[in-house]
Formats: sequence, structure tokens, C-alpha cells
Amino acid sequence: MALGYDAVYAEWLRSPTLHGIWQATAAGEEEPPGFENLNFLTRGELDRIVAELDLRSGEPVMELACGAGGLSVWLAQRPGIAVVGMDLSRVGVRVAARRAVAQSVRDAVFVVGAAGAAPVADASMAGVMSVDSLQYVPNKLAALRDVTRVLAPSRRMVFTAFELEPARVVGLPVLGVDPVADYAPEGCHKSVTRRVCTR
Repeated sequence: MALGYDAVYAEWLRSPTLHGIWQATAAGEEEPPGFENLNFLTRGELDRIVAELDLRSGEPVMELACGAGGLSVWLAQRPGIAVVGMDLSRVGVRVAARRAVAQSVRDAVFVVGAAGAAPVADASMAGVMSVDSLQYVPNKLAALRDVTRVLAPSRRMVFTAFELEPARVVGLPVLGVDPVADYAPEGCHKSVTRRVCTR
């Protein structure tokens, strides 16, 4: 998976065609230029994630599977918010760091790491967010246990994810490794397209 995303992000900064296709078919008009990312989040859903994290000035938040860093850089532009973006793709992390510099964002750092083994200290994060990525994690329980480890007491993880029915992905690479039929109805805001969950 890391090699696949390395290939995508290697073209990320130099492919207007890739950006054009994604903008036309997935992102829509809400995504501000310079903060594009490979997810299906609407601006309203992003605002809700930020509200649910309930961050205070100076508190660090981690984005799990930050990819090219669009959301992390966008969030770190807000006064007093420091972001640690983590991704499996070394190329994605390099692209994210370059984008932070291009946007003059100082409170965003990017590290290579796998879900379930975040290279951050215990109880060091005031929040964790993940957008349309958990479905690709081969061991979701280990990933969520590690989120619990890095979160400060009484703080939240907020995420969006999509899954296919487990019976339909048996034997498929990535999605068939650890499919989840439904993340949980409790604590989730259900809409036509997705749920936004806090834990």
C-alpha cells in the first residue's frame, strides 16, 4: 500500500490532470486551492470534525493517514492549533511538508508512521482525526488502541471512513483484510452519505 501511495504522491505536485479529475469527480467546489487531498470530505463535514475535536489554543492534534497533508495544513492555519500529520507514504509526508512551507504554515510537522504504531509519545495529543482512511488499515483494533495510547485523558478521536460489506470483499487486497460492516451507531451523526463519529 505504501508503494502505491508513494507513486500517487510522486505525481501529486506536478499533475494538473490528477487534480482536475479529482476536483471534478470527488472534491467538488468546496475544496480551497492548495489544500487538496484524496478524500470525499465536504467543507461542512470538515468544520464539524474541527468542532468535535474541541481544541484549545496551543494543543496538538494528530491526523492519522494525512496523505499529502491538505487537511493538516488547512487545520494548522488556524491560530493556536499545532498539527502532527502521520502517513505510511514517505513521499506523501515529503509533499505535505512542502505544502506547509508553501502556505507559510509553521505549526504542522509530518512524520512517517503506520496506524497502530504512531511515533508520538503517550497521552501527547489533544485530538486525533482521520479522514476516509481507516478502511485501509489491516488491523483496525490495533490502530484504535494506539490512538487511545496517544490521546490525552478525556480527549477525542474524530473520523470518517467508508467500508464495503465484509462478504463482498473476501480475498480482495487491502479492503478484504479487516473489513468492518459498521463502525458503530452510537455517537455517530448519520447522513445520507456518511456518518461522522466521535470517540
